Amino acid sequence: MSEPIRSGSRAGLDVSGVSVRLRTGARLIEPLSEVNFHIAPGERVALVGESGCGKSVLMRSLVRLVPPAVLDQVRGSARIGDIDLLASSLEQIRAVRGRRIGMVFQDASTYLNPTMTIGKQIGEALPEKLRADRAQARARVSELLASVGLDARPEFQRRYPHELSGGMRQRVLIAVALAGDPDLLFADEPTTALDVTVQAQILLTLDEVVRTRGMGLLLVTHDLGVVAQMCERMYVMYAGQIVESGPVAEVFRAPRHPYTRALLDCLLTIDRPAQELRTIRGVVPPPEAFGSGCRFADRCDQRMPVCDNAPGEYVVAAGHTSRCWLHAPEKVGSPR
Repeated sequence: MSEPIRSGSRAGLDVSGVSVRLRTGARLIEPLSEVNFHIAPGERVALVGESGCGKSVLMRSLVRLVPPAVLDQVRGSARIGDIDLLASSLEQIRAVRGRRIGMVFQDASTYLNPTMTIGKQIGEALPEKLRADRAQARARVSELLASVGLDARPEFQRRYPHELSGGMRQRVLIAVALAGDPDLLFADEPTTALDVTVQAQILLTLDEVVRTRGMGLLLVTHDLGVVAQMCERMYVMYAGQIVESGPVAEVFRAPRHPYTRALLDCLLTIDRPAQELRTIRGVVPPPEAFGSGCRFADRCDQRMPVCDNAPGEYVVAAGHTSRCWLHAPEKVGSPR
């Protein structure tokens, strides 16, 4: 594994009160509401939930990749070091992408340029000072390819994306994300559309590169098995809100929010007969149908009259929160 370009301490990420409003035709919708989370320097954090919960919208909003044509308003703050991502100009954000935050998306073929060799694409992601020295740039591209388990020889670097397998393309995308030696890596469902064996290899690669470089990781996924394998803390998102957060081991051992418990009940385990496998009735509501109460209420087996009102986030244990009336101050815990 090659050494990182930049030495010194890494920055973490603090997201506070982030809400996003989008335009859809003549309507305004708010797919994200008052989202709070924190990633310490070098920490591996998961953002989990079903499809349609707002995970990818959040990640793309933080790095300003939501198209301006549909973005109506963003509130809150998202600070990495001394930079507020949401208050910065687009020019400043372009400097952040790749340098402070690297991004790995779920379909590499969509994000790799089919007309450029992979070596050139990785080289273009290098810092400008390093690109100026051709010999150093070539050496760095070779190091990055080797670091993600790919052939570093010049003949391999001259290949085009269509000449590689899906797993190889995903590794190239990881190498591109690492080229600027960022503080934090965003990985949005990075193993989707890959077969199970290749998925495991990609996850091992991600785990190795963030550990070796001391980077933080935000892993966006709906796969709780991956969360257990790779992450230290987790945030559970439902209908645009964080409904539970805490250390992975603690949340798996003692989930507090009914949605988190339902997700864990859906997992297959070797010590539970297959006929006991549960599903969650209903579907995630679209943003225009969120309502003013608890957003999970219509699917919850523990619904109470008070659930017609929006719950707050409550501390239920050290570093462990739940957005549920079951944990309101008069029952368990205290307000966030």
